[in-house]
Amino acid sequence: MSLYARNDWILKSFFHPLSTHDVLDRVVLLVKNHLADTKGKIRPVILLDLDSTLYEVGYRTLAIIKEWNGNPPSHLKLQSTLDRIELKHIGYSLSDMALNLGLRLSHPDTEEVLSKLKPFWWDRFFSNNYLTHDRPYAGAVEYTQELFNLGAHLIYLTGREEEKMQTMTIRNLTRDHFPMDSSQTTLVMKPNGAILDVAHKQNVKPLIYKTGTLLASFENEPLNIMALYRTFPEAMHIFMDSVYSDNPTEPGQNLFRIHSFKKG
Repeated sequence: MSLYARNDWILKSFFHPLSTHDVLDRVVLLVKNHLADTKGKIRPVILLDLDSTLYEVGYRTLAIIKEWNGNPPSHLKLQSTLDRIELKHIGYSLSDMALNLGLRLSHPDTEEVLSKLKPFWWDRFFSNNYLTHDRPYAGAVEYTQELFNLGAHLIYLTGREEEKMQTMTIRNLTRDHFPMDSSQTTLVMKPNGAILDVAHKQNVKPLIYKTGTLLASFENEPLNIMALYRTFPEAMHIFMDSVYSDNPTEPGQNLFRIHSFKKG
């Protein structure tokens, strides 16, 4: 089977022709019907990714780049270019950011700056210290509260590492008023960085079966959503069309697509 990435993956995949509003309402209806059919005895479960699904993490990268560029050691050639960086320039990767700024990746200046910036960015992006910059996507808090209030069990399934990012992840979820209740929400993080995101997402299967019935998942990464689709083919899988890597995967079938969590 051919593998595709980014726009090619979207073009080759099948998404039900529903609006964001209709997709979100369909998940609500699934929860209501499930509770009615099971008389509330089997919990409906919703999987929710964090980075670039519930949270806009571009602010995190933006803060890190501005900090680095504000104390330039030997990258002065591109300092003026990085001075004008805005949220709209931030993509999934630093290479995306460079392209969005109009830089050529093959240019020696660009190569040098990215090689120096990457370790600085990596150490900070994947840490507690900079998570405070993250902001929920519009409507994300209200929508998760709606599902929670209906009686759905929410599993926040993220590739963030426990040791490096758990403290601020919990603090941010609480700060932003996402549902956080020990009896009806679960936060699942990576126990260590050696585990691939795909394996981490699939490893949640026993927890889901123990908790209830998975009705839907929300995920921005094509590779991950396809892994969830293969693991839980009976569930509804919703692709959050925000930013995502260029890791190729097989085209999706029977998927749903949203651009935000705003119903209006």
